[in-house]
Amino acid sequence: MSERFVATHVRRWRIEEQDNAGAVIRDNATGRAISVIADNARDVLMVLAALNRVFRNKRACAHCGAMFEAGRGAGRRADAKFCSDEHRVAFNSLKRSNHERAE
Repeated sequence: MSERFVATHVRRWRIEEQDNAGAVIRDNATGRAISVIADNARDVLMVLAALNRVFRNKRACAHCGAMFEAGRGAGRRADAKFCSDEHRVAFNSLKRSNHERAE
């Protein structure tokens, strides 16, 4: 499987470097990097698949950046962008006040 497949199917993760010893995988949601030691590209893809399963319902709050669970059984909608209603209100208030200043 190619890096293009990874980029289109596992959008949360990005392979930054890859060499004979492994790869560096960056989480697009949080910016954190994971160093993977693998014998080949297939093993790196296996790690990506495992990461995707573990973090399937995890999201980064658009306001504070904290990780939170969303979806069935988590108390937040599957497409939630904020960890709490307070952060949703705060984010939108800041957005509105910044927009008003720009005009």
